[in-house]
Amino acid sequence: MSFRRRGFTLVELLVVTGIIGVLLAIGSPVLCRSREHANRIKCAANLRSIGHAMSMYTQQYGYYPACALYRNDRCWALWPVRLRPFLGFAQEVFKCPAQDERCEWEKGPARAGAELATAEFIRFGFEVGEPLLTDDSDRFSYGYNSSGTNGLDPPPDPRHAGLGSILALIRGGPPAAEFRASRVRAPAEMIVVVDSMVDGRWDFAAVPNYPDPRLWPGNVHGGGANTLFCDGHVTWYAQQDLLVTYNKSVPSEEATRRRWNNNHEPNW
Repeated sequence: MSFRRRGFTLVELLVVTGIIGVLLAIGSPVLCRSREHANRIKCAANLRSIGHAMSMYTQQYGYYPACALYRNDRCWALWPVRLRPFLGFAQEVFKCPAQDERCEWEKGPARAGAELATAEFIRFGFEVGEPLLTDDSDRFSYGYNSSGTNGLDPPPDPRHAGLGSILALIRGGPPAAEFRASRVRAPAEMIVVVDSMVDGRWDFAAVPNYPDPRLWPGNVHGGGANTLFCDGHVTWYAQQDLLVTYNKSVPSEEATRRRWNNNHEPNW
């Protein structure tokens, strides 16, 4: 006796396909949330590593690193280079896992058209021939609190509220821009590094009230940013809770202003 194998009918196939579609529709948001949660956790771990390196840097030198190097109207990221030796020269912690490969900071091979470090950069911790992170094109995951909520002028200008602005590569540029670590009045309440907007415009710096939103803290993690404080702890904030206006008399912004300013005051 022979048996004839029965296949699926069209109706049965449509039912199975429909069930799979429903399961995918239900599961996709869950998978996305799980991936986002994992990215946020890994990003926070990156920032804690950066915070540990920052602590060792300030203990050794007594100052926070300047944000950038300047020469002839050109600026390049400096603070990541200054921290690199305290991370065993590993650079992968400077890439948020929620960002794409354009944010990978690698020594080489250099991309076409990249600006390369020359011998004059060696004294700041660069290696000759390594690609420079420029202020007007390169993407970078994390922004440094260079200026606080007021004034882009670097220290010793009393208006400077951040942790270190632009350092001149050669004489004749801006004054020294490293900020003495002991002048930070409330390290546990002072922002040092946050997720950046990652758009190729000063990605390695973060300014909470700059007119150009490309310099704002980022919104990559559920509409907000992981935020590293000077004492090494990391907290997530919605982007709007990291921004301030140019109106210094807004009471609701007082706590946010204090977090960005080295004197722990809401304004100057």
